[in-house]
Amino acid sequence: MLAILNEPGFMKLLALLLTGGFLLAMVVVMRTVLGALKGSNWSFPDALSEDVADPSTPRGWVLVASSSRFIAFIGATIMSTVLVFVAAIGIYNVAMGIPAETNIKGLLDALVTGSATFIPYGVNKMSGLISGK
Repeated sequence: MLAILNEPGFMKLLALLLTGGFLLAMVVVMRTVLGALKGSNWSFPDALSEDVADPSTPRGWVLVASSSRFIAFIGATIMSTVLVFVAAIGIYNVAMGIPAETNIKGLLDALVTGSATFIPYGVNKMSGLISGK
């Protein structure tokens, strides 16, 4: 029974099943979250907007579209996709006997590269703190 664990074909199949299960779990989680948000008054455009003081309105503020939040959202989406595929390749490499150090380096490279998409959002927040907004 344990001899099958040494077969390359079995390890490839196991890696593909694990990766497929991981991706399927992500889809189920996303559908669950979206289903829960569908019945509420949550709004995607509102989530990407920022409060700006406006004394002429009854609330004293208005929601204004935020390009930095939009860039951060797109960056997070791209980064999540890259990380899922780096993890899938890592699972496959470990199953094929390739050392884990190469997988960790690829993961760290993807994280550092993807973090650059959050710079505009951070600069916008810092400028708001400095100017007192």
